[in-house]
Amino acid sequence: MRASRMNVRTKSGRSTRRTILARKSWRTSTSNWTDAQTDRINKDAVYQLAQAKNYDAIAAVRESVVIQDILKQESLLSAQYTDAVNQYGPKYPKVIRLQEQLKDLDQLIAREKNNIVNQVEAQYHGSRQRELLLQQALDQQKTETNRMAEKLVQYNILKREADTNKQLYDGMLQKLKEAGITAGLRSSNIRVVDPALIPTGLRVRTRRETSC
Repeated sequence: MRASRMNVRTKSGRSTRRTILARKSWRTSTSNWTDAQTDRINKDAVYQLAQAKNYDAIAAVRESVVIQDILKQESLLSAQYTDAVNQYGPKYPKVIRLQEQLKDLDQLIAREKNNIVNQVEAQYHGSRQRELLLQQALDQQKTETNRMAEKLVQYNILKREADTNKQLYDGMLQKLKEAGITAGLRSSNIRVVDPALIPTGLRVRTRRETSC
Protein backbone atom coordinates (compact mmCIF):
# COMPACT_ATOMS: atom_id res chain seq x y z
CA MET A 1 0.00 0.00 0.00
CA ARG A 2 2.75 2.45 0.97
CA ALA A 3 4.79 1.54 -2.12
CA SER A 4 1.72 2.10 -4.27
CA ARG A 5 1.16 5.57 -2.77
CA MET A 6 4.81 6.47 -3.29
CA ASN A 7 4.60 5.28 -6.89
CA VAL A 8 1.55 7.47 -7.49
CA ARG A 9 3.25 10.47 -5.91
CA THR A 10 6.40 9.95 -8.00
CA LYS A 11 4.37 9.73 -11.20
CA SER A 12 2.40 12.77 -10.08
CA GLY A 13 5.54 14.87 -9.66
CA ARG A 14 6.83 13.94 -13.09
CA SER A 15 3.43 14.47 -14.69
CA THR A 16 2.96 17.87 -13.07
CA ARG A 17 6.44 19.06 -14.10
CA ARG A 18 5.92 17.85 -17.65
CA THR A 19 2.54 19.56 -17.80
CA ILE A 20 4.02 22.85 -16.59
CA LEU A 21 6.85 22.61 -19.13
CA ALA A 22 4.41 21.71 -21.91
CA ARG A 23 2.19 24.69 -21.11
CA LYS A 24 5.18 27.02 -20.94
CA SER A 25 6.46 25.73 -24.26
CA TRP A 26 2.98 26.12 -25.77
CA ARG A 27 2.78 29.75 -24.59
CA THR A 28 6.21 30.43 -26.11
CA SER A 29 5.20 28.81 -29.40
CA THR A 30 1.97 30.81 -29.42
CA SER A 31 3.87 34.07 -28.91
CA ASN A 32 6.38 33.19 -31.65
CA TRP A 33 3.60 32.23 -34.06
CA THR A 34 1.70 35.47 -33.34
CA ASP A 35 4.82 37.52 -34.04
CA ALA A 36 5.46 35.58 -37.24
CA GLN A 37 1.87 36.04 -38.35
CA THR A 38 2.03 39.80 -37.73
CA ASP A 39 5.31 40.00 -39.64
CA ARG A 40 3.86 38.02 -42.54
CA ILE A 41 0.79 40.27 -42.69
CA ASN A 42 2.97 43.37 -42.83
CA LYS A 43 5.14 41.87 -45.55
CA ASP A 44 2.06 40.69 -47.43
CA ALA A 45 0.91 44.29 -47.94
CA VAL A 46 4.27 45.19 -49.48
CA TYR A 47 4.27 41.96 -51.48
CA GLN A 48 0.90 42.84 -53.01
CA LEU A 49 2.28 46.20 -54.14
CA ALA A 50 5.19 44.41 -55.76
CA GLN A 51 2.85 41.96 -57.52
CA ALA A 52 0.85 44.91 -58.83
CA LYS A 53 4.14 46.49 -60.04
CA ASN A 54 3.37 49.59 -58.00
CA TYR A 55 7.04 49.88 -57.08
CA ASP A 56 7.04 53.56 -56.21
CA ALA A 57 4.51 52.88 -53.42
CA ILE A 58 6.98 50.54 -51.71
CA ALA A 59 8.76 52.26 -48.82
CA ALA A 60 12.04 50.47 -49.53
CA VAL A 61 12.02 51.88 -53.06
CA ARG A 62 11.19 55.41 -51.96
CA GLU A 63 13.82 55.32 -49.22
CA SER A 64 16.57 53.70 -51.32
CA VAL A 65 19.74 55.76 -51.09
CA VAL A 66 20.96 54.31 -54.39
CA ILE A 67 17.83 55.33 -56.25
CA GLN A 68 17.86 58.78 -54.66
CA ASP A 69 21.44 59.35 -55.83
CA ILE A 70 20.58 58.20 -59.34
CA LEU A 71 17.55 60.50 -59.40
CA LYS A 72 19.76 63.44 -58.44
CA GLN A 73 22.15 62.63 -61.30
CA GLU A 74 19.19 62.20 -63.61
CA SER A 75 17.79 65.58 -62.60
CA LEU A 76 21.10 67.30 -63.40
CA LEU A 77 21.48 65.52 -66.73
CA SER A 78 17.89 66.26 -67.63
CA ALA A 79 18.50 69.97 -67.10
CA GLN A 80 21.64 69.78 -69.23
CA TYR A 81 19.78 67.86 -71.91
CA THR A 82 17.00 70.41 -72.03
CA ASP A 83 19.50 73.24 -72.41
CA ALA A 84 21.44 71.36 -75.10
CA VAL A 85 18.33 70.58 -77.11
CA ASN A 86 17.22 74.20 -76.97
CA GLN A 87 20.67 75.37 -77.96
CA TYR A 88 21.81 72.77 -80.52
CA GLY A 89 18.75 70.78 -81.47
CA PRO A 90 17.98 67.08 -80.99
CA LYS A 91 20.56 65.79 -83.49
CA TYR A 92 23.55 67.45 -81.93
CA PRO A 93 26.18 64.90 -80.63
CA LYS A 94 26.19 66.35 -77.12
CA VAL A 95 22.42 66.13 -76.99
CA ILE A 96 22.51 62.52 -78.18
CA ARG A 97 25.20 61.69 -75.60
CA LEU A 98 23.16 63.24 -72.78
CA GLN A 99 20.12 61.36 -73.97
CA GLU A 100 22.01 58.04 -73.80
CA GLN A 101 23.22 58.84 -70.29
CA LEU A 102 19.64 59.53 -69.21
CA LYS A 103 18.59 56.15 -70.60
CA ASP A 104 21.40 54.47 -68.66
CA LEU A 105 20.24 56.14 -65.47
CA ASP A 106 16.66 55.01 -66.11
CA GLN A 107 17.92 51.45 -66.54
CA LEU A 108 19.91 51.71 -63.30
CA ILE A 109 16.80 52.89 -61.47
CA ALA A 110 14.69 50.08 -62.96
CA ARG A 111 17.40 47.52 -62.04
CA GLU A 112 17.58 48.80 -58.46
CA LYS A 113 13.79 48.68 -58.15
CA ASN A 114 13.81 45.07 -59.37
CA ASN A 115 16.46 44.19 -56.79
CA ILE A 116 14.32 45.70 -54.05
CA VAL A 117 11.21 43.91 -55.32
CA ASN A 118 13.11 40.60 -55.36
CA GLN A 119 14.11 41.21 -51.76
CA VAL A 120 10.52 42.03 -50.85
CA GLU A 121 9.29 38.81 -52.43
CA ALA A 122 12.02 36.75 -50.76
CA GLN A 123 11.26 38.29 -47.39
CA TYR A 124 7.55 37.61 -47.83
CA HIS A 125 8.07 33.97 -48.78
CA GLY A 126 10.54 33.53 -45.90
CA SER A 127 8.07 35.08 -43.50
CA ARG A 128 5.28 32.87 -44.82
CA GLN A 129 7.44 29.77 -44.46
CA ARG A 130 8.40 30.73 -40.91
CA GLU A 131 4.74 31.23 -40.03
CA LEU A 132 3.84 27.80 -41.38
CA LEU A 133 6.68 26.11 -39.48
CA LEU A 134 5.68 27.85 -36.25
CA GLN A 135 2.06 26.88 -36.88
CA GLN A 136 3.13 23.25 -37.12
CA ALA A 137 5.19 23.58 -33.94
CA LEU A 138 2.22 25.20 -32.21
CA ASP A 139 -0.08 22.37 -33.26
CA GLN A 140 2.41 19.83 -31.93
CA GLN A 141 2.73 21.73 -28.66
CA LYS A 142 -1.05 21.91 -28.38
CA THR A 143 -1.32 18.16 -28.90
CA GLU A 144 1.40 17.54 -26.30
CA THR A 145 -0.24 19.92 -23.83
CA ASN A 146 -3.60 18.18 -24.24
CA ARG A 147 -1.94 14.80 -23.79
CA MET A 148 -0.22 15.95 -20.61
CA ALA A 149 -3.49 17.44 -19.35
CA GLU A 150 -5.19 14.08 -19.88
CA LYS A 151 -2.39 12.37 -17.95
CA LEU A 152 -2.81 14.88 -15.14
CA VAL A 153 -6.52 14.09 -15.00
CA GLN A 154 -5.71 10.37 -14.84
CA TYR A 155 -3.22 11.06 -12.09
CA ASN A 156 -5.82 12.97 -10.06
CA ILE A 157 -8.19 10.03 -10.40
CA LEU A 158 -5.49 7.61 -9.26
CA LYS A 159 -4.58 9.95 -6.41
CA ARG A 160 -8.17 10.07 -5.19
CA GLU A 161 -8.34 6.28 -5.38
CA ALA A 162 -5.07 5.98 -3.48
CA ASP A 163 -6.27 8.42 -0.83
CA THR A 164 -9.55 6.49 -0.49
CA ASN A 165 -7.69 3.19 -0.20
CA LYS A 166 -5.40 4.73 2.41
CA GLN A 167 -8.38 5.86 4.46
CA LEU A 168 -9.92 2.40 4.23
CA TYR A 169 -6.61 0.80 5.15
CA ASP A 170 -6.06 3.12 8.09
CA GLY A 171 -9.64 2.51 9.30
CA MET A 172 -9.26 -1.24 9.02
CA LEU A 173 -5.90 -1.10 10.81
CA GLN A 174 -7.43 0.97 13.62
CA LYS A 175 -10.29 -1.53 14.00
CA LEU A 176 -7.82 -4.41 14.13
CA LYS A 177 -5.86 -2.63 16.83
CA GLU A 178 -9.01 -1.96 18.82
CA ALA A 179 -10.13 -5.58 18.44
CA GLY A 180 -6.72 -6.79 19.63
CA ILE A 181 -6.83 -4.56 22.70
CA THR A 182 -10.38 -5.76 23.58
CA ALA A 183 -9.40 -9.40 23.23
CA GLY A 184 -6.40 -8.81 25.49
CA LEU A 185 -8.57 -7.22 28.14
CA ARG A 186 -11.04 -10.11 28.10
CA SER A 187 -8.33 -12.76 28.50
CA SER A 188 -6.74 -10.90 31.40
CA ASN A 189 -9.95 -10.83 33.54
CA ILE A 190 -9.45 -14.45 34.79
CA ARG A 191 -6.20 -15.03 36.65
CA VAL A 192 -4.84 -17.87 38.80
CA VAL A 193 -3.99 -16.21 42.10
CA ASP A 194 -2.60 -19.31 43.94
CA PRO A 195 -2.36 -22.87 42.67
CA ALA A 196 -4.50 -25.47 44.52
CA LEU A 197 -2.48 -27.81 46.80
CA ILE A 198 -3.40 -31.39 47.97
CA PRO A 199 -3.53 -31.53 51.80
CA THR A 200 -0.97 -33.90 53.39
CA GLY A 201 -0.90 -35.54 56.93
CA LEU A 202 -4.66 -35.69 57.26
CA ARG A 203 -6.53 -39.06 57.73
CA VAL A 204 -9.87 -39.26 56.18
CA ARG A 205 -12.36 -41.12 58.41
CA THR A 206 -15.20 -43.21 57.12
CA ARG A 207 -18.80 -42.58 57.97
CA ARG A 208 -18.87 -45.62 60.38
CA GLU A 209 -15.92 -44.36 62.30
CA THR A 210 -17.53 -41.05 62.62
CA SER A 211 -20.79 -42.49 64.00
CA CYS A 212 -18.95 -44.46 66.71
